[in-house]
Amino acid sequence: MSLKKLGNLVNTFTIVLVFMLFLLLVVPLNNFLEGYDFAEMDSRYISGIIVRIFLSLGVIILIKKHGLSRFSSPKNKPYNLYVLVFPLIVVGAGFTANWEVYLGAEKLTVLLFFGKHLSVGLFEEVLFRGFVFPKCLIYFKNKRNALVKSSIMTGSLFGFVHLINLFREPNVMHLFGEPDFIFNIISQVFAVMVIGVFLAGILVRTGNIIFSIFMHFLINSSLGSGELRLAELSIPDSEGSLWLMSALIIILFAFIFIWGLMMLRESDTKRIYSLIEGDN
Repeated sequence: MSLKKLGNLVNTFTIVLVFMLFLLLVVPLNNFLEGYDFAEMDSRYISGIIVRIFLSLGVIILIKKHGLSRFSSPKNKPYNLYVLVFPLIVVGAGFTANWEVYLGAEKLTVLLFFGKHLSVGLFEEVLFRGFVFPKCLIYFKNKRNALVKSSIMTGSLFGFVHLINLFREPNVMHLFGEPDFIFNIISQVFAVMVIGVFLAGILVRTGNIIFSIFMHFLINSSLGSGELRLAELSIPDSEGSLWLMSALIIILFAFIFIWGLMMLRESDTKRIYSLIEGDN
């Protein structure tokens, strides 16, 4: 690998970290909105939506500046849409299981909840799949399994930067001493990495970033329904139940990871590189 290519990759990662740090603007904006009698959850959602929309616009400008627009453009004609069928069934099952949660919450809060997760899908997809992923592909050009390697590198960065969630928690330094907190953070980073590989597969198989944004939105909205619960969920006391639940989650994410890798390996690498090189 040339030092120039490595330097470009380091610059890409630095840009990502800068954008993710700008997400911390959600905190002061949230505090500002709470001063105007917004409900706590509503102000969190509104501040998150506003910050992510502005950051998304910045990333889109960055993508055009770096000549990567054609790679994942919403204008690209989509294909291989059959790859969405099974994920939609799985996510649909998640929505069905949580339907009462959506119906039981305040209508405005539910609307803002979906708006927040749509803004998350938009921002994270244009940043990681629209910008970082093609940059990793350029780095691994002419290497074996370039798509797989690029998706894993992008997914790993995608998971790592979610550590920023630590700084959104109150009394975070105190929480560092809690084993459950550390385990939850590590689990989240691993899960996000796996989902990142899966979403990269969705992008390259459909050829259009709209579908990875939409799938990201659906996954987050389904898995994040606990935010809307008015009461804490009861946690089973049985150690056996906890192990069973953990095993099922591991199996699910293993399947998602394998599904993502299969989509990547079945993709047309030459066509993908032609889109990247066509803009440069």
